[in-house]
Amino acid sequence: MQNYYRSSNEIKNIMTQKKLKSIVESNLYLPREEIERKFGKPNTKSGEYISFFEEHSCFGLLKNEIGFIFDKNIAVDIFLTQYLIGIDCRTIFYYKNSFPEYKTFYTL
Repeated sequence: MQNYYRSSNEIKNIMTQKKLKSIVESNLYLPREEIERKFGKPNTKSGEYISFFEEHSCFGLLKNEIGFIFDKNIAVDIFLTQYLIGIDCRTIFYYKNSFPEYKTFYTL
């Protein structure tokens, strides 16, 4: 008999991967200008080859930061970092043609 129990951390990871997958499917290989039209002005940590955009929720306790890495102003890699009360707790990266394509790193 298979065990269908999943920890809350596994469930959060799956939900975060689904969110990143949705972002990747609709934004990968788009030009920087179109990304900025969709997400607004990038935050001050952004630079020539990378842009960060923030999404706040739950009374400011939770924050998602979406990062786009550009090559010739085209989004080629995307990652999502989640913060809880200003502390980063997980980052999921998308790596094209890699197995697995979505890799999670925990910091908490």
